[in-house]
Amino acid sequence: MHSQLFTLFVSFATLSLGAIAAPAIAAPRSSSPADVATAFLTAYSNMDYPSLAALTTDDFVFQDAAYPNIEGDVARGMYRWFIHDQAKTQMKVIIHNVQPNPTDSNIAIASFTDDYLFNGNHVINNITSTITVADGKVALEQDAYSFEAWAEQALGPLVGPLAAPLDVTQKIIQITAKVELDSFMLFNPL
Repeated sequence: MHSQLFTLFVSFATLSLGAIAAPAIAAPRSSSPADVATAFLTAYSNMDYPSLAALTTDDFVFQDAAYPNIEGDVARGMYRWFIHDQAKTQMKVIIHNVQPNPTDSNIAIASFTDDYLFNGNHVINNITSTITVADGKVALEQDAYSFEAWAEQALGPLVGPLAAPLDVTQKIIQITAKVELDSFMLFNPL
């Protein structure tokens, strides 16, 4: 009995100390867009919100099919929500490649995969991201992927193939995503 209590106490103390220890901020090797984008995506793949947030500008903008244009705390909040729900969604982020843009020295092009559960449906979303860097931080992230392929997976085998090609589906997803993000941020303030 005493050894079980001791083990429980040590586990609690370890968790408590781990919770108050400052996380290591993933610093890029340099301020080159490819290094900053790599550090940012690595923080995301490690589910390390403090490092990810530290690598964004105050007015950071995120754009994709579900979130056409969110910025600042809302854009960071989306990542905080994804990381917060990682145990439920089983989110894994696999980085494939990050390269400098050959035509713009402020941009990196990254390819990565988000692998997760969406309402119980398994989604493998292959993303190409155009990441603009300003002053050594991510200022703009524009993610491109096949919305139709995403919707077919995310909405399930019965609804997905029927709803994915419809124009209204993307609008419904955008409205739902905004409501869910706003709710998360309301009930989970920083």
